[in-house]
Amino acid sequence: MTASQTAVRVRGALQEWVTVSPGDIVVGDADGIVVIPNQLLDEVGAKVVEWSSSETGAREEIIAGLPLLAALKKYGHL
Repeated sequence: MTASQTAVRVRGALQEWVTVSPGDIVVGDADGIVVIPNQLLDEVGAKVVEWSSSETGAREEIIAGLPLLAALKKYGHL
């Protein structure tokens, strides 16, 4: 390491290179990693709240027997 609190570039899946800057949020799970730029946190946070409430409804309907393709059509994402 030669510096701290500086932007770094890493290989991406959807873009060849992704820049991660101080203050950005990095979230990962078994499916991959997402970098949320600091200046988009409010916008992304609002979308997460919106999607999580519809995702809960989708999950409940799928458990109750709604086919996955019907849930995808109804909710737009799963």
